[in-house]
Amino acid sequence: MLYDQFAFGSIIVSGQSTVAADAPADALTLVAGTNITITTDPITDTVTITCTASGLSGTGSTDNAILRADGVGGSTLQNSVVLLSDTGAMTQLLSITGSTTASTALAIAAGQPAQISTAQAGNNVTISASAAQAGSTSVTAASGGSVTINAGAGATNGSGAPYPVAAGGSVTIFAGAGAVSGSALSGGGSVFIYSGSPGGNGSLHGSVTITAGPSAATTMAYNQGTVTIGTVNNSGSTGGYSTGSVVIQTGAPSQSTTATGTTAGPISITTGVGGISSATGGTAGAGGTLALSASAGGAATGTSGTLTGGAGGPLNITAGTGGAATSASGTRNGGVGGAVTVTAGNGGAGTTANGNGGNVLIKSGIAGAGAGSAGTIGSILLQPGGTTQFEAKSDSIVASKPVILPSYTVAGLPAAASYPYARAFVTDATATTFMSTVAGGGSNKVPVFSDGTSWLIG
Repeated sequence: MLYDQFAFGSIIVSGQSTVAADAPADALTLVAGTNITITTDPITDTVTITCTASGLSGTGSTDNAILRADGVGGSTLQNSVVLLSDTGAMTQLLSITGSTTASTALAIAAGQPAQISTAQAGNNVTISASAAQAGSTSVTAASGGSVTINAGAGATNGSGAPYPVAAGGSVTIFAGAGAVSGSALSGGGSVFIYSGSPGGNGSLHGSVTITAGPSAATTMAYNQGTVTIGTVNNSGSTGGYSTGSVVIQTGAPSQSTTATGTTAGPISITTGVGGISSATGGTAGAGGTLALSASAGGAATGTSGTLTGGAGGPLNITAGTGGAATSASGTRNGGVGGAVTVTAGNGGAGTTANGNGGNVLIKSGIAGAGAGSAGTIGSILLQPGGTTQFEAKSDSIVASKPVILPSYTVAGLPAAASYPYARAFVTDATATTFMSTVAGGGSNKVPVFSDGTSWLIG
């Protein structure tokens, strides 16, 4: 057999031993490594070396993409986490899209520890589920870890003065909007904020705290932010749909097998204490106002027909009903209904003069001031058990049951000058003569009234 004199006599790999022919008819053996297959075709005289590893492929790769995986048989991470342009600019930060499979959720888990953020001022980090898919998007910390979502702080100017140039960023959590499909409508998604469950016996549930940020600690006095809990106005629609409700409630405690059940958690709405004044001759700030107000009724704006404005929203303060006792044996006493207590604030103590106690005001609404016929001023009703027994009108007071007056002996009556035009009852009058000054020591029971000087029978 004759061999071409120009054949290669050796194979050189940098850093490795040279493979050289030991004889004129020597053979070269190719060995497949991990995830590599080698196939030969004696007809075409070709050797094919193939990578068998799954999960990564150069197919369809993007120029300068730091990471792009077109996985085989699993979820696909489309597009780069970071895209570096030819000029060095970084774009496409944290652009992550989940699998197109409807049942697959995209989860981003915080590590030990880890955070998701962008360094460029004004950039946003958006984590969202595809509107076309039924999957969820979740941000989950590892066991014992926390998930924190922080908006960026406001910027200050270069001179270091306390005046902010840009306000701090906002944190917005939106539930998904409802979809419209032909005549079918779906409701919008809900936003749930839950505290964590306890780990075991005796542990407490976590708390849910929603707090507006503190004002800046500067030489200027900035106000704190506002916390608003409410539903937004309904979108314009010819259907006239109602807005959502705002419900603030505590959960019922778990069932107790002991003799005494557990009390449900209270709801406390408390305004802040007034600010302290340290200035000479200064006045401290008043405590925050607690306002419970129902909204006005809607206006009727049609151009013809009988138009009636909507009634103002009622303000209901109702104590809870006592629990039923339904055991088949033993003493069965129902629980007492909850009390409603309205208490004005106590006056503050002073070394010169003490402050007055606050008043409790109950006001009925006045009539409308339109051009139509006069309306009436609302009454104040007392309804024990749901039946009106006392009505305070704008021009009179009506009692539907007998009024029990305070009773005294004549010697025990308060000074008439302190109670002009007041009425009372005495149990030891010596006479019953109308309009005579009452005297004690007898056995007559008579009504009396004060003329501002004396107590008279009548």
